[in-house]
Amino acid sequence: MADLDRGTVLEANLKISDLNTYRMTQPKRTIGRLRWPIMMIPLEAIASESPAQTRQEVFDPHRYPEDAELAASIRQYGVIEPILVCRISEPGDETQYQLIAGDRRRRAAVHIGQEMIPAIIRQNDEQINLLTLAENSGRRDLTPYEKAIALIKIMEVNEDGLSLRKLAKKTGIGLSSVSNLIKAYRESPPALRKLFAEGMESRAVVEMQSVFRKIDEAGQLELAMKLRGLSKRQVLAIKVLLEREIPIDAALETILGPKLPPDVSGNKPQNAALIKEPTDTTRSDDDQIEAIADLTGASPKAVKGVFSRAKKNQSSMDAVFLACAFVGRGGTPHNALNNAELLAQNHKASKLVRRYLVLLNEVKNVIKRLDDDSQKDFLHIIFFGG
Repeated sequence: MADLDRGTVLEANLKISDLNTYRMTQPKRTIGRLRWPIMMIPLEAIASESPAQTRQEVFDPHRYPEDAELAASIRQYGVIEPILVCRISEPGDETQYQLIAGDRRRRAAVHIGQEMIPAIIRQNDEQINLLTLAENSGRRDLTPYEKAIALIKIMEVNEDGLSLRKLAKKTGIGLSSVSNLIKAYRESPPALRKLFAEGMESRAVVEMQSVFRKIDEAGQLELAMKLRGLSKRQVLAIKVLLEREIPIDAALETILGPKLPPDVSGNKPQNAALIKEPTDTTRSDDDQIEAIADLTGASPKAVKGVFSRAKKNQSSMDAVFLACAFVGRGGTPHNALNNAELLAQNHKASKLVRRYLVLLNEVKNVIKRLDDDSQKDFLHIIFFGG
C-alpha cells in the first residue's frame, strides 16, 4: 500500500483504519484539507464520463501537440494533478466510478498504458455531476478546488457566455472569490494545481503562479513538494523572497525557521539547528544572509557579522535570526547575539518574531500599492509610528 503520509492509498486495499490513519497524519497547521485523501484508483474502474463533458474531441496526441506533451509529461512524471470522480457502484458490487473532471488526464494515462490514476473521490449522495456541483457551489462541504472545477464547467456549458459577475450572482459566491478560484485552476501548471487540490488557498495559488512559470516541470514538482501544507501567509512570504531570487531552501528556513534535528530518544530537541564551523561563509550561507537581511531589514554586512560570530559560538539559526531582527529594528549589534541565544530557547518567541516581520513586509507592500499619499501616511503611522 502506498505511503499514507503522502495522502495516497490504493483503492483496492482501502480500509476504514487507513482513512483514520490518514487523518491522524495531517499537519495541524494545514487548513481546508480534502474530506478524503487523494487515492490511486484503477483506470478500468472508471465506467463513464462526465455528463457535462462539452468537448467533442478531448484527446488526440497525433493531431494536437498539447496532447502529445501531456502524454510525454505523464510518461515521465506520472499524473500529477488528481482527477475528480464519484462512486456509482452499490455497496458489495465491484467498485465503479463516474468521471467528473480530468478526462484528458484519464485518456492520456490510458494512452501510455498506465493502470492506476490519482483521484479525489466524492460520495454519490446527490447523483453528483459538474452541473450539480456548479448549482450548489456555495455548499460548505465542497473544497475550493472542486468549486473551481464547477464554476469553469458551468461557464463552458452556457452557450450564451457567462461573465464572472453573472457567475458570482448565479452561484452566490463573491466576485473576488470566483475570480481567484477560476484563475487558480486555469492558470496553474499541474504541480501547482495539485497543491490547490490538496488544500492550498486559491489566493496563495494565484500568487505563486508567476514563480512556477519561471521554472521547468521538474523544478515545479520539487517546489510544490516543499510548499505542501503551508498556510497562505507563509506561502506569500516565501514568494516575496523567491521573486528576489533567494534560493528556495534559504527562503523556507528564513520564513519557517530551521528544521529541528531529529531526536532518537523521542524528546523534543531543545535547540534549533546549529551553525557549524568553519568561519568562512559558504554559498548556502550567502543565500541565507541575503534572505535574512531582506526580511529583517538589517544590512547584509551586519547579518554577515552576526553569522561569523555565530559560527564561532556554534549558535542556533534561530539566535542568528533574532539577533538580525534586533539589529534591523535599530538595536546595537553589541551583545545582540548573546541575548538572542537566550531568547531562542523560547521557540514561541522565535516564531512570533518571524510572523511579525512577515506581517510588516505585507504592510509595506500594501502601502506601496496605495495611490493616495494621505492613506499611505495614515497606514504608515498605524504600523510604524509618527
